[in-house]
Amino acid sequence: IPVTSAFGVTRSAFSVTISLRFLMQAILNLGFGFFVTRLGARAMMSMGMLAVGSAFVCFSKADSLLLFYIGGALLGWGLGWTSTTICASLINTWFQRRKGTVTGFVMAGNGIGGALSSIIIGEWLSRYGWRVSYMNTAWIAFLFVLPVFLLVRDKPWDQGAAAHMPPETDDRKSPAHFEGLTLRQACRRPYFYISLLCTFLIGFMINSLYQATVPHVQDLGLGADFSAVILSIFMVTIAFSKFFVGFLHDRIGFRKTYMLCLACAMVAAILFITMKSRVVAVACAVIQGFCLPLETVLIPLIVLKLFGNKDFASIFGLFTAFSSAGIAAGNPLFSLAHDLWGSYTHAALLYAV
Repeated sequence: IPVTSAFGVTRSAFSVTISLRFLMQAILNLGFGFFVTRLGARAMMSMGMLAVGSAFVCFSKADSLLLFYIGGALLGWGLGWTSTTICASLINTWFQRRKGTVTGFVMAGNGIGGALSSIIIGEWLSRYGWRVSYMNTAWIAFLFVLPVFLLVRDKPWDQGAAAHMPPETDDRKSPAHFEGLTLRQACRRPYFYISLLCTFLIGFMINSLYQATVPHVQDLGLGADFSAVILSIFMVTIAFSKFFVGFLHDRIGFRKTYMLCLACAMVAAILFITMKSRVVAVACAVIQGFCLPLETVLIPLIVLKLFGNKDFASIFGLFTAFSSAGIAAGNPLFSLAHDLWGSYTHAALLYAV
């Protein structure tokens, strides 16, 4: 909102920045298997941190939307090579037991970091404005390049270790012994395309609602300071929910966990539509936190469940590309609904349907 006010542009025009971020992630994730095989996770994460820093430099120096769009593409490149996809690939290489719990634990760091950064950046925004806040964020990203390069290892055997393996069993039909499918073999299965469509739609709807909640709170006149509180609640809830959903997956299985998260998404949409008070806003933020693992923690787990480990990087890259494409398509349409009707409620109604 501070940026759209400064440039006098609509929210839908500015939301193209978010779309370009996720579009770039989608494009890069299509070739994730190729890149991770040839470059390795350490090199990809180091280059990704450089791209994130460069993106925030563009945001800080922007005098028009063009630099924001360039920064959005750079941010998509950077986050595509430093967040969910690369982390899930490393987890799949290093761990063979309790992957849900480990995935949730690692990805909870995103929520914890988001909660801390929302407080810090909120303070910077109030004191120094958005340009200085963006530049400070860029410096933080650049400072992490060297530690990432020095500490990340692609495979456990690079350290003379073995992956955390499951206990031995004579049951060769168990999931632990399911070798899996190649991408070409998966493409011959009808459920492959159904799963991709579901992944796209989840990204299209859930992230759009999440991105709109904070400005929706401000539009309702609940206060700019309170919207920062809502963002912090989001981040804290996401940190807990990612770990909890991963843990739940290992205890009750994929299907029940997935359905619980979908139920949370429906409840969150209803709370968004009926939001009039701060109590409902807080409830909406908390419930949304428990449906967002659908687009992070559960994507690598559904790939492993349906297609196994044989060509995990290639298939998972394709799934994350479809998720990113859904997010890229959904956000500008949600913002366009606001520009047309002056509220996000109409778009949320369509989402709920």
